[in-house]
Amino acid sequence: MHLTPPTQARRTTPRALLVAGLLAALSGVGSAVEAQQLHTFTASASGIIGGPFDADGEDPGLDQTGFQLAFSWSTWDNTRVGVRAARLAFSDELVDDVFDPDLTFVTIAGEYHFNESFYRSGLYLGLGLYQMEGLVGAETQDDTAIGLVLGATGDFPMTDRLSIIVEISGHYADLDLGARFFGFLTAGLAFHF
Repeated sequence: MHLTPPTQARRTTPRALLVAGLLAALSGVGSAVEAQQLHTFTASASGIIGGPFDADGEDPGLDQTGFQLAFSWSTWDNTRVGVRAARLAFSDELVDDVFDPDLTFVTIAGEYHFNESFYRSGLYLGLGLYQMEGLVGAETQDDTAIGLVLGATGDFPMTDRLSIIVEISGHYADLDLGARFFGFLTAGLAFHF
């Protein structure tokens, strides 16, 4: 019979606990990704940053900020329909001849999701209704147009119901006022139910 000295047993115990805790955490992430598939609905709130790609004159940049609310529901395995509503304020900026504009849009898109090892990725394509409103000269004007959206998502679970969601999207809107091509990055929290 071989006995382990007490000092050696103390050294392996913290390592064994660390490895066991790490394995438990990693297996929990995988089950959280799988658990998200069991939920029919997802609601999210995100911060948004971005701007126009095709502004004439002085470029306002891609650092305009706002917020986005989204809601989606499962339609089939790995497919969803998602509705997103967002508002961005181009504070004290000039986009073409529109000063201090606000961009508001609502999109509806078909989404396809992929299960990765520790998160879910997705692609979406859809239609949107876009409105640009701001000052032209001394009066407030607005323009509303239909447009297209193409985006990619990453959904990183924290629990089986709560996750961090990150999206990147490109938008085209046939606006006569302001720009037509926009790019946005969003990050926020999603709740699955």
